[in-house]
Amino acid sequence: MTYVQRSPTHRIDTRAVRLLISAMPDDWLVRSLEERDYGIDLQVELFDDASPTGGIALIQVKGTCEKVGGAPTLSGFPTKTVEYALLFPQPFFVFYVSIPDNKAHFVWLQKYAATELTQTTPNWRNQDSISIHFPEENVLPDPTSVSVTKISNIVTDYLLLPDGVLFLSRYESLFRCIDELETECDIAHWADAALIQLNGLKQLQAFIKHYDIGQQVDLIRFENLLATLKHDPYSYLEYQNEVRECEESLELVRTAFLSQEEVQAFEHLLRIAFPY
Repeated sequence: MTYVQRSPTHRIDTRAVRLLISAMPDDWLVRSLEERDYGIDLQVELFDDASPTGGIALIQVKGTCEKVGGAPTLSGFPTKTVEYALLFPQPFFVFYVSIPDNKAHFVWLQKYAATELTQTTPNWRNQDSISIHFPEENVLPDPTSVSVTKISNIVTDYLLLPDGVLFLSRYESLFRCIDELETECDIAHWADAALIQLNGLKQLQAFIKHYDIGQQVDLIRFENLLATLKHDPYSYLEYQNEVRECEESLELVRTAFLSQEEVQAFEHLLRIAFPY
């Protein structure tokens, strides 16, 4: 009888997957995927304690029995896997796991393609393989490491990108109305129009809470001010400064969203997907 034997590479990768799973927090739900030929070994769903967040990460694991140092390089990584990763709306991570080091180094592959590869290897799509250089700080030795927070933030930021697009649109519409209030012309009409846009922003509470770093946004207060102006337009000068304070708090959310690197990477990804 002939038995199917597992290759040394498969055995190493199995050990690497086990090591990686042991380094993940208990409230991450890890699913093993069998279709390894397609490049995804694990799917991770992030939970906040026992509550689901909707955040999903896709992971490919590469293992080695060699010590790799603090900032390793993985050569011969298939170009087709990078192109495959770019098809997904979820963050796709590559983990390079050194079994003797007991450490898992990682990169966010879509961002790596959008930034590193486009700058250093602009014709990477014409190659059969590429090299991945792992930043020294991107290492996952245990569930308490800062890299756990980094991965969680990437997944959350990526999950909220569609809400970010809606936020920017509704934000601009709202403050066109606020600018019209300052002309003191038909204040009741523009206050009512602003209330409609503010109601749209209230539907994005999770997004606003995530980027409201200083916890300054108070949409109820903003709503009450606009409702007052709608019914009593002559009180505008009395409440003008408070309206601007509410505007500035939302401006801080907008700035926080646009300045974070995941949005910049997302813009690069759009350029890759739609070069013309």
